[in-house]
Amino acid sequence: MRTPPRIALAAVALLLAAGCAEIEEHPQRTFAPIAGGAVGLTAADAIGTTAASAGLGALGVIAGVVAGPYLEKRDTVYFDRAIDVAAVAEPGKPVHWVNPNTGTRGILIREEDVDISVDLTCRRLHSEETLKTEIKIVTMVVCRPDLGTWYIRSSWLVGTKPLDAQPQALDAPPPDTKPAAVAN
Repeated sequence: MRTPPRIALAAVALLLAAGCAEIEEHPQRTFAPIAGGAVGLTAADAIGTTAASAGLGALGVIAGVVAGPYLEKRDTVYFDRAIDVAAVAEPGKPVHWVNPNTGTRGILIREEDVDISVDLTCRRLHSEETLKTEIKIVTMVVCRPDLGTWYIRSSWLVGTKPLDAQPQALDAPPPDTKPAAVAN
């Protein structure tokens, strides 16, 4: 017996409705389970039993729930690389980063050295991370032991602003974009 398309569509609609609040802030956490459930339902439809539909649909959702946080964590790879560059850049020079997989992007600016310990080199960084609905502004202190790598020692949220606002530190376009042509 084939699963009626109405049941599959209703299941996807229910998942969408349940995750609407999370979609804006964490799209990978929402769309990965929906995609997994849809794939599971499609595979079950080929088998043609209700039990297969329920089982494979649920299995697909579970796989999506597991994959969602992994997709979101990929942003930290790009962010961490930018911290390594910004921490040794000239003070005031913006360092742009972008995750082409998720669209998350940001700017880091080295501000000043911070004296915390004899064994640590610490610097204050200004961060502006562009999310789906807003720009999050954070100040952080990053440190590096004499024989180690940079890590975030502390950070605090300075504020947020609407997405349509230009980032304060955007003195130049990110390296992956070109400035728009000026009309005469």
